[in-house]
Amino acid sequence: MPSSTPPRPLAGDPFAAMLRRAYAPTGVLALVGVAVAWAALGPRVGWGALFGVLTAVVFLGMGLLVMLSLRRSRTPAGFAAAGLVIVAVQLGFLLLVMVLFGNAMWLSGPAFGVAALAVTLVWQVLQVRAVVRGRQLVWDEPDATATGGDTGATAARTDLGRAR
Repeated sequence: MPSSTPPRPLAGDPFAAMLRRAYAPTGVLALVGVAVAWAALGPRVGWGALFGVLTAVVFLGMGLLVMLSLRRSRTPAGFAAAGLVIVAVQLGFLLLVMVLFGNAMWLSGPAFGVAALAVTLVWQVLQVRAVVRGRQLVWDEPDATATGGDTGATAARTDLGRAR
């Protein structure tokens, strides 16, 4: 049942909130995973896990920065399409790096792949969770007085969060 109160956006930048809520837990997972791999299975596995973590964090962080630069220049539909393209490109480049470095002698390919996959999954899940809990408005239609007619602004307001 829809809530009668309008959504209240969080103060501050939604991308900063996504970065905070996704980066810290991902960083903890990454550090623990690399340390365990290094201690339990040796330096080659540790280097592989570290390289996988760094690769995933760089690609995912760059995608968030690109979204940050696009947020004011797109329509809501264009912004959503850009987000889908960015995620597909991120995962494609991550797969390409995994294929290129999978057989490198100085790192363990399986450790690289598992670490990159774990960081990517945790980052994406936490980023989606931050968006859903952030209750940021997707868009707000222009005011009826500015356009000279009724635009249905109240009906078009929506958010990504659940009613609480």
